[in-house]
Amino acid sequence: MKMNRLGRTEFNVSAIGLGGGQYTGEFGIHPDIAGELLDYAMQSNINIFDTAQMYNFGEGEELVGRAAFKYPEKKAILSTKIGYMDIALSRMKGREAYIDPVEIRRCIKHSLWLLRRDALDICQIHEVDWPQWELDYETGNSVILNTLEDLKKEGLIKNIGLGTWKYDVAAKLVRTDRIDMVLSAGGMDILSDPISEKLIPASKEHDVGLILGSCFGANSSYLTNKDQKKLRSLQESDDELKQNTAKKLTMIYKLADELNMDMFEITIRYLMAMEDIHCLMLGARELRHVQDNVSYAEKGPLSQEIVNEIQKIRQIYPSLTPHQIKHLNGGAAPVLDLIK
Repeated sequence: MKMNRLGRTEFNVSAIGLGGGQYTGEFGIHPDIAGELLDYAMQSNINIFDTAQMYNFGEGEELVGRAAFKYPEKKAILSTKIGYMDIALSRMKGREAYIDPVEIRRCIKHSLWLLRRDALDICQIHEVDWPQWELDYETGNSVILNTLEDLKKEGLIKNIGLGTWKYDVAAKLVRTDRIDMVLSAGGMDILSDPISEKLIPASKEHDVGLILGSCFGANSSYLTNKDQKKLRSLQESDDELKQNTAKKLTMIYKLADELNMDMFEITIRYLMAMEDIHCLMLGARELRHVQDNVSYAEKGPLSQEIVNEIQKIRQIYPSLTPHQIKHLNGGAAPVLDLIK
């Protein structure tokens, strides 16, 4: 599998990683199924695993930590996120926990325990745009970032990252030169690339690692299946942006059929061709999801000829972003939707 340098973290990461948001009890996944797919991923060429404190209230970290401990020779790169403090470990403190260094440290040490690590390879600020963090986006000054930097000096965190759907906010923080990597949720899919305007240039300038999550609009049927019935709902809309999105999807579906690919393969291999994206963080709820993703990634990026053809389709009309498509038929993370 293609390997890429994850910016200034100096980690060499696999072109795809395993995202930990969907194989927990939050989505009704049996722990044995989660263990099975994690075993497969640990034995594959995937070497980076992403999770978060709020993925089923710690179960996500526990599952990843157990799997990595089971395969010590793997030397897996583990990335987690701190956030959703008012529903996780520090919930008794409510919103005050976001600006309390004691609670932040409590949460980090809990993550270390669940992940069975002495130091976190990457710790991201989850939903960095949330006002609870009281972050100054121009300077990065805040309790959360100051505390994470102290923990980095103490050797408990190796790299500081951001996990967000808000690309402009991420770009501002990257320009403070205090951030090592960004996991951009929905920043690019096969139809659009909203992170290209500000976040990619900032990341390149500051040598910040860039991981792409939710590149299927958080499991939107428009981006995962060639669903003609769903497509007609966009075609019949009074919204010109939705109509244009339908036109582009029709052309992408046709191209995928000609190439004998499903939407997962054509999207993964297209995004792998984007040199500014270091890793695609792909979710899974079943073993076959990981198996298919690995098989597609092992084939390598699409040829430049096909990439050019897709980019011509993308440029014909403005279209909905992955974040907008996510909300057409519901996103993949019920806890997020309930909180927001």
